[in-house]
Amino acid sequence: MSKKDGSDYSVNSVRASFAAIICFLQDNSKIKSIDLYNNVHFKEIRKVVDGKIRYLFNNGKGKIKGSDSLEADEITQILNHRLLDSSMPERLLRRVFFINVIYLGLRGEEHTLLNATDFVKSEDDGLFIV
Repeated sequence: MSKKDGSDYSVNSVRASFAAIICFLQDNSKIKSIDLYNNVHFKEIRKVVDGKIRYLFNNGKGKIKGSDSLEADEITQILNHRLLDSSMPERLLRRVFFINVIYLGLRGEEHTLLNATDFVKSEDDGLFIV
């Protein structure tokens, strides 16, 4: 399993490919409830995938690509931007979204799981997150 140019895929790509195969089989197979992860009949394919992942890790392809975090002045600059002021509901929503990302570390769909009851007003007019 390698790219057209002969280089190896990343560990995340191998895992995502295996997960995509599983999703395809679950959605399109006439045999329902195929479980490539846990079924004893698919032990060999798991060995191949696990072996490839181990090989990639040993050859430095399993490193997670990180990103630089925002500096405090960059966060302040973003929060002071006119598109994140609280003059309109949509702008306020953007501001809350950004603050959730920064302070709570929320990403993607995690925002949809938040409820108003997850926040409790404190005595100093701040909010605690439950």
